[in-house]
Amino acid sequence: MKPPAIRIFGISSYERPILFCFCLSLIFMAPSNAQHSSFKSPLGGILGSSGALEKSPWAIFSNPAGLSVLKKPVGGIGYQNDFYLKELSTRTAFASVPFHGSIFSGAFTHSGYQHFRKQQYHLALSKNLAPWLNMGLRFNYHLRYLTGRKNQRLLTLDAGWQLAASEKIHLGFHALNPARSQWHIEGQKENHLVVLATSVDYRPVSDVRLEAGLAKKLAFPPTLSMMVESQVHEAVTIKGTAVSAPLRFGLGTGIIWQSLGFEMGLMHHETLGFSSAFGLLYHLNHTTKKP
Repeated sequence: MKPPAIRIFGISSYERPILFCFCLSLIFMAPSNAQHSSFKSPLGGILGSSGALEKSPWAIFSNPAGLSVLKKPVGGIGYQNDFYLKELSTRTAFASVPFHGSIFSGAFTHSGYQHFRKQQYHLALSKNLAPWLNMGLRFNYHLRYLTGRKNQRLLTLDAGWQLAASEKIHLGFHALNPARSQWHIEGQKENHLVVLATSVDYRPVSDVRLEAGLAKKLAFPPTLSMMVESQVHEAVTIKGTAVSAPLRFGLGTGIIWQSLGFEMGLMHHETLGFSSAFGLLYHLNHTTKKP
């Protein structure tokens, strides 16, 4: 007699292997996506935001220009999971330190499973060039391990800026791998992901922020994102997003307690289900300040 299927998050035990194989097929059929395994921040990337205007410590994984607003050292760890499959998870640790008017940051990410693993090392430099202009650079060292093949390495450079057009309107732009660095695998070239992203936000009142973003991956259709952020309490932030191509919805929250910060975000895909990200931050000599 066939045992009954056990359903978790609407996915039965019989459906999970099929879903896992489908996700792996997406990875190997689209090498550019597989090679971009940088951590998606709980209140940014996992919600589908373009990341161009992210100003939290997690900006090291999107637009490093956003780190320019940091005043004190901060470190954090995070975990991201796609569709509740442990094989499609990413772990990270990072730290950022202000020094002589600049912000120096470093991060490490690890993802994959037994036969296909990826590691990334990031170094970022962020600086406030004017009261209305922030800029940032990020250097990335990628390692890819695939059973039966020689280990692969790649260096890429990302850059971005953020500017204040007025007190209530801000603009952001960042480019991932604008030099179009490529992998060289057994005599063949494979493109590494290239992304151009921009965002504009508007603050109708001090505790509410509205953001519209556009991200374009090379050879893929553009993605439009809309975000609403509200500071419901001095220590609590809530964000909601809607993202196109395909239509997805996300919800995230961040809580600060003394020197500790906890953030989590969920994104729903109508076919593949939920993705999530969690992060824990530690602010050295923290003083509560509204962004």
